[in-house]
Amino acid sequence: MSKLFPFYYLVFFAITVSAQQTVNRRINFNPIDKDSLNLPLNEQFKLIEDSCATIIRRVRFNFDTRKFHGPFTDVRKDNPAVTLTEGYYNADGLKEGLFIIRYASGNIKAKGNFKDDAFDGKWEMYYDNGKPELDFEVKDGVYSVTAAWDEKGNKTIDKGNGSYIADMSYYLWKGKLVDGRPDGTWKMYQSNDPDKMTIATEHFKKGEFIDGRNKFGPYINESRIRLVNEGQFPFVNAEKLLAGAPCNISGPGKGLVNAHYKGGMDAFNYDLRNALTGFFNHVNLDGKEGRFDIVGDISTTGHIENLVRKGGSNIDEVASGIMRIIHDLPKLIPATLNGKPVTEQFKLELDLSKGSYTYTFQFLPVKFR
Repeated sequence: MSKLFPFYYLVFFAITVSAQQTVNRRINFNPIDKDSLNLPLNEQFKLIEDSCATIIRRVRFNFDTRKFHGPFTDVRKDNPAVTLTEGYYNADGLKEGLFIIRYASGNIKAKGNFKDDAFDGKWEMYYDNGKPELDFEVKDGVYSVTAAWDEKGNKTIDKGNGSYIADMSYYLWKGKLVDGRPDGTWKMYQSNDPDKMTIATEHFKKGEFIDGRNKFGPYINESRIRLVNEGQFPFVNAEKLLAGAPCNISGPGKGLVNAHYKGGMDAFNYDLRNALTGFFNHVNLDGKEGRFDIVGDISTTGHIENLVRKGGSNIDEVASGIMRIIHDLPKLIPATLNGKPVTEQFKLELDLSKGSYTYTFQFLPVKFR
């Protein structure tokens, strides 16, 4: 990674800034040698123009598979001596081995191992002041919390036992841990609800999920609880090669910040998937086939509104139920233009086939008139 080649690889993005005008974005993949790059990233580890990048990823990249490979580092652009993330991708682009994640201050935020792209073994997490926050362990995909501390340094989980709150961004699950796993009754409420009104419950026995109930009814397939919020590890966003909110574009779009979710897009997708799973567990999909879209607006208050279905037939009941789910999702942080909230479009694409479903969603470019 030493010789600078006199060329760069370009990725083009576009954002609509008016009904008649589209501004192309140019985000550079800056080669160092034949397969090594410096990638400009924003605070959410998404691709961004060089001029407003805050993070630089130094990594090897396979242009055929669009996967990273080998060792990598994420460093602060304004202070490359501070390494924010360091780890390794195997030949298949999967996270493997020891990863160390740091705050912008340079203090360690988390460290532990990955295996086949998944958390594996013992992990340690810390507050920015250096005090321990959480110790957890993953074995065969099963998470166990072994110790936890509050910001004052008081230990709240000892040897896997104690009361625990699983922070899932807009939702909180609260219950008891025994030997690092949930036990008894767990209750979920919205994180901004001062009354902590229960909106879902789950029951466990010695760490084994028994059943749960949410607003769609009972379920027994799997727990909805995540003991560790993986949204706290935004460095994985870089692997998706997604573009972040635009910067330094001229015209009406200057100062645009797109709508986003408090815990990131992974958290939004997790909440959406859980809501859809709860709904489809109680819907008969026999005879319902085909693709259709549900589109709407992310309003200036952050709610997804004005939803309509496009395409599909014989699915009125299904589409109506999904619209209710989307409308009832926790509100987003709305898009802003020069600091003022503006409306952004939302699109959910669904494909019903053989009694099952798949979906994708998009936040569409903001249009200004």
